[in-house]
Amino acid sequence: MTEINLTQCRLCGSKLDSSNKRRSHALTKASFFDQVPLKSGEHLLLMNIGKPGVYDAGHHAWEYALCGECEEKIGKWEDERERFLSSAERPTKSFKEQKFIETMGFNQESIALACLADLYRCSVFVDELYGVDLGEKHSKKITDILNRGKLNNFTEYPVVMKRYNNQDEITDGVFQIPSRVKFKNGIIAYEVIAPRGWSWIIKVDSRSYELMEKVALGSCENIRIMNGGSIYDWQNRRNLSNLMEAVRLNIN
Repeated sequence: MTEINLTQCRLCGSKLDSSNKRRSHALTKASFFDQVPLKSGEHLLLMNIGKPGVYDAGHHAWEYALCGECEEKIGKWEDERERFLSSAERPTKSFKEQKFIETMGFNQESIALACLADLYRCSVFVDELYGVDLGEKHSKKITDILNRGKLNNFTEYPVVMKRYNNQDEITDGVFQIPSRVKFKNGIIAYEVIAPRGWSWIIKVDSRSYELMEKVALGSCENIRIMNGGSIYDWQNRRNLSNLMEAVRLNIN
C-alpha cells in the first residue's frame, strides 16, 4: 500500500491545517450513526471479516483524512444516499417470490459516488482495522472520479444495492467494513453491511460482469434494491457468523 502523507488531504492533495481539516468518517457518520436508535450504554458495532472480532464503531469512526472542501462535496452525495436509504421500502417476501423491489426519484450517480467515497476513505485510513487495498490502478481511478465529482459511467465501478428482508436488532445495528469478495468467475468486489439491513457491493475489477451491471445503480430509470433474503439464510452464512459474534460480544 502507498505510504500516506498525513499533512495532506488524502483525496485532493491540498495541505491540511487547523483552518481546513475536518473529521472524515470512513463509514459516513452523518448517514447512519445518528439515525439508529440506541439505548443508554449501547453502541453500534463494527465488524471486519479479515480481522477476527467485533469493535465499538465509535472508537474507529474517524480520522483527519480529508480537507473541508472535499468533505463538503462528499457530504452532498451522502445526503442524497441517506434520503434514499431512509425512505426506500424493504423487501418483505422470499427471494424466490421477490428478487428485487424498485424505487425512483433519487439521483443514482450521487448514491454511487457516496458509496465509492466510503470505500476510498477506508482505503486511505491509517487505522489498521480497515485494511482496504484497492491497488494503485483503481485507487488512482477512483481518486480522479471523486475529485471530478462525476462517474465515467455506471459500469466502470457498478454498485448493487441490497437489503435483507428480516428486521431485528442484529442486522439493523451493525457495520461491516468493506470486505473483499471474489466471485466464482474471479471478479473482485467489495461488500458493505450497514445499519437498517442495508448492504451494497461495488465491483473493483476491470473485467465486465454483465449480471452485476444489469441490476446496478444506473442500469435503468428506477433503482433496483436486491432482496438479500434473511440474514439467517444459508447463503448469508459468512455474514451471519460475524453477526453472531456481535451478539456474543458485550460492549460496555
